[in-house]
Amino acid sequence: MTLAIHALNLGEMELDYSFFVWGTNQGTLLGIPTTCWLITGADKPILVDANFRSPEAVTEAIGFRAWRSPQQTLEAQLAKHQLTPDDIGYLVHTHLHEDHFGLDDQVPNARILLQRAELQYAAAPLFPHPFYDRVDIAKLVGPLWKRIDLLDGESELFPGISDHRRPLSRTPDALC
Repeated sequence: MTLAIHALNLGEMELDYSFFVWGTNQGTLLGIPTTCWLITGADKPILVDANFRSPEAVTEAIGFRAWRSPQQTLEAQLAKHQLTPDDIGYLVHTHLHEDHFGLDDQVPNARILLQRAELQYAAAPLFPHPFYDRVDIAKLVGPLWKRIDLLDGESELFPGISDHRRPLSRTPDALC
């Protein structure tokens, strides 16, 4: 089995440079693609992350402008690989920031794989709250719940693809 990884550009955000290199070049805005990844060559196509739900929702939540052109929709990006959202068999989440999982409900046949600890944290974050969209979290623990497979630590998700959970540094001690 040969796996291939394809970048999907599902929108863009304009963020302050200091967000990337903390405390430097404050006020300088950068336009960045909001990328997710398509893995082909497994038994079913795998999507890694699923971008933001809407430019308006992410702009309102974090205060930076976001946009998505017609060529940056999930349907348009998948079509470049002769796929539709219905073809996606798995959706793997790296984490649950707003720009990583807003389109989960647009891949109706996908099993959603995510770390239990990340879902717990996203449901009740210590900081920063705007990064976790309440509407999208509610979908995960509501209508999408029957499609979720919770992961606990490291595991081989598919032949050749492993999930390596990074240690959480989101404890109250880490915030001091």
